[in-house]
Amino acid sequence: MANQIKEVVIVGAGPTGLTLALLLAKRAVKVHVLESLEQVDQRPRGVAYGTPAVRVLGRAGVLDEIRAQTFDIRNMSWRDINGQYLAGLEGLAENENPDRFCLFPVHKLSNLLLEHGRTQPLISVHFSHKVVGANQDANGAWVEVEANGTTTTFRGDYVIGCDGAASGVRKALYGDEYPGFTWQKQLIATNVRYNVDQFKWSDLQWIVDPKHWGVVCRLEDGGIWRIAYGEELGYSNEELRERLAMKFKEFLPGRPNPEDYEVLRFSPFVMHQRCVEKMRQGKILLCGDAAHLCNPMGGLGLTGGLSDIGSLVDCFYGLIDGKTDDSILDKWDEVRRNIYNEYISPLSTMNLERLFKDPCEVKANDPFFKLMDQATKDPNLAKDLQMQEMIIGHDMTQYFAKEYK
Repeated sequence: MANQIKEVVIVGAGPTGLTLALLLAKRAVKVHVLESLEQVDQRPRGVAYGTPAVRVLGRAGVLDEIRAQTFDIRNMSWRDINGQYLAGLEGLAENENPDRFCLFPVHKLSNLLLEHGRTQPLISVHFSHKVVGANQDANGAWVEVEANGTTTTFRGDYVIGCDGAASGVRKALYGDEYPGFTWQKQLIATNVRYNVDQFKWSDLQWIVDPKHWGVVCRLEDGGIWRIAYGEELGYSNEELRERLAMKFKEFLPGRPNPEDYEVLRFSPFVMHQRCVEKMRQGKILLCGDAAHLCNPMGGLGLTGGLSDIGSLVDCFYGLIDGKTDDSILDKWDEVRRNIYNEYISPLSTMNLERLFKDPCEVKANDPFFKLMDQATKDPNLAKDLQMQEMIIGHDMTQYFAKEYK
């Protein structure tokens, strides 16, 4: 007998929450999306989506529009502070895999998903709705929300927290407890108009330097770049803004002065490596940054969060179709946390720590750089490396009990 899911509450109108809403609406589930902000978060944040995340966006029906608004990354590299090439990959645009790596600013993705959601009569999105409590009983779960000076309750068969690092759903379950650690460095994310192309740099490069490490990534083919760089903790936002010109002068090609570029967006971020002990508590579930955090090097946070959704949708579709029972969500919880702990967190940590090492030492001794050198000579190895992130995605239908198949 089918375990019909008729109504779900999703907290968070970011990429994970809105993608989940679209995928549930495809199966006639009524969805309430609650967001504490007045609009979609427009800050410069993540831009990179690995293969498993791209596959989920395809399932949600937005991938063709994303491809039309962006470009296929052609090359990537690691460089020292003087722009000297250390390692990299070329010819990435020759990859014809429909789920190939994608660059697309996360606020643009959220805006696109919201446009699609507003065309779906089963999806309602409520901004300026802050979750202050969550609870459940045998029949479902609910959240208490502050909006317009009053407290409102939204109830569904399940509540899914997709509300980011400061998740109100997670805090309702666990308080301020969030196992893991905070990096003693912060990342300053900017969108900048600057003519990087005159220096013949790659579409994407990481700068390796103990003091002035960072990322320079093309956002558009018209001279708009994501420039993200490291700073120590302790500076105020005003001090960080004042230091920007010095940082750009130190590590950007051409050593530009402020009149040479235009800063379009600016936002500091503290970085964490954290994961909850359980992503499921009965009828309440946590996904993406609400459940686990990692530093952004390699796009593993976005990729992991959207992969949480892809696996969860497998489970919900199975419940709707009567192909599994509620225990599949315990397996989902186990699988997703294992993927974070065994792959996402270790790999993102290595990606970040590589950046603030001595570049000569890294070039000579880092096994990953040696692998990059091999991949430049072996196109098949290069393709295999691009597909390795598929481990982050996970097909939950393999765990459906035999009696339900």
